[in-house]
Amino acid sequence: MKHGDFTELAKFYVDRPGYSLELLKMIRNHIMNEQGLEQV
Repeated sequence: MKHGDFTELAKFYVDRPGYSLELLKMIRNHIMNEQGLEQV
């Protein structure tokens, strides 16, 4: 694996679409908290 290449790691999560959506929501909420915005 090269630095910054997450291809092998991603293979474990490819069949977990709910996990990906949940992770995106958590990242979005963190950014919004940092900016002092209300979460959706």
